[in-house]
Order: sequence, then C-alpha cells, then structure tokens
Amino acid sequence: MVKRKLENYIFLTLSGFSALLGLFFLFWILGDLLINGFKYINLDLFTKDPVPPGMEGGGLKHAFIGHLIITVLGTMIGTPIGILAGIFFAEYGQNSKVFRIARNIVDVMVSNPSIVIGAVVYAILVYPVGHFMGIARFCSACIAYDTGYSNHNRRDDEISSTGNKRSSICSWSSAMAG
Repeated sequence: MVKRKLENYIFLTLSGFSALLGLFFLFWILGDLLINGFKYINLDLFTKDPVPPGMEGGGLKHAFIGHLIITVLGTMIGTPIGILAGIFFAEYGQNSKVFRIARNIVDVMVSNPSIVIGAVVYAILVYPVGHFMGIARFCSACIAYDTGYSNHNRRDDEISSTGNKRSSICSWSSAMAG
C-alpha cells in the first residue's frame, strides 16, 4: 500500500511539473507574440498584398480572401450532402447495405482529425503533381467540414414519442453534416 501511494505521489508530482513547464512555454510564446507582434496588427494586414521577403510592410489580403472562398465553398458543398444523407439514412435506408457501409465510413471519418484528412489529400492530389493547388485545399475543406465534428452523444436508436424504436434524424443529420 505504501509503495502504491509513493508511486502515485511521484507520478502526480512529475505530471504537475510537466504541466507547469508546458504552461510556462505557452505563456512565454503568447507573451512574446503580444509584445512583439501586436504592433503589426493593423488595417494594412487585412487590405494589402504580400511583399517579397526582406521588405517591410505588406499584408495577408490574399490569404484571408482565399480562406473565405474555400470555407464558403466547402460549406456550400458539405452541408447539403450531410443533411440529405442524414435524412435518407434516418427515414429510408435503415436496413440497406448502403446504410451499413456509409455508417462505417462516417464513424471512421468522424474519428479522424482534420490534419490527417489534409495529409491524405496532400498525398493524393498535391504530391503527385509537385505543387500546391487550390482544388486540393478545397477537397480537404469539404471532407473536413462534412465529417470533422465528432458527435460523441449520438444514439443510433432512440425511442420516439410513440414508444417505437427508430433511428433519430437529428442524430444522423448532426453526424453526417458535422
């Protein structure tokens, strides 16, 4: 019993020191960023084009616009697909083979972080070509938006108000649409 308490105390102490060390570096980086980087956050950052390396000034207008375009397009494609698939599976396809296959795919995709999806898209679309493409980022955004939000509280079978066991449209829609 004493050995177990001693081990518990040692590992709890090591865990605490590790957490404090991590927090120290986190606040060090955040402090440095606020002290040295805050002066560069101004209207030019959002409205000007990038400048060549080594020159002062410039902005990130293209990055912000590109991110906005890709996010909007990914949302426009991913949301209807997720909602329609959720409705189909909840109302019509509960006993079909397509339902079982899609359910397995959704379960696998929900458990993957978006960085893994991005790496797979990179390996399939970017690496063989040899340069970055907007379509690769767009595909990654569509896949990540459609499946990137896990729904840990989803219940496959819920009891309806009439007492019948049925698959919930809300749970499938949220699982499929993100």
